[in-house]
Order: sequence, then structure tokens, then C-alpha cells
Amino acid sequence: MSTLTKRQSAILEFIRAYVDRHRFPPTLREIGCHFDIKTRGGVLYHIHAMEEKGAISRRPGRPRTIMVTA
Repeated sequence: MSTLTKRQSAILEFIRAYVDRHRFPPTLREIGCHFDIKTRGGVLYHIHAMEEKGAISRRPGRPRTIMVTA
């Protein structure tokens, strides 16, 4: 796995904590609201980078399918 940026690491920890608390992953909108990312594209930029680095996996086009793999 490639090294995550500070922002990506923070998003990964948010996803982990969210899943621990709710038993399902956050939506892209919930991630964006938590990190004050204004656009869906901004969130997807980080999500795609994290997928490429092997930190998460997901099923595109389906809500709440982010799975932490690292």
C-alpha cells in the first residue's frame, strides 16, 4: 500500500470510526460534511486515490459500500 496523505489518513480514520459507531460506512456526502469538502467530486478525488493505494475498496454506483482494507 502506498503512503496516504494526511487528509486521506484522516478520512480513513473517520470511515473506521463511523463504521465502528454505526455498523455501516458513511456516504460521500457525510464524508464531505465532516471534512468541509464542498463538492462530491472533491470527496471522490480522495476516495479514488485511497482505492488506488489499497486502503479501501468499494462498489461504484452503490451507496455505503466503502470497506477499509488496510
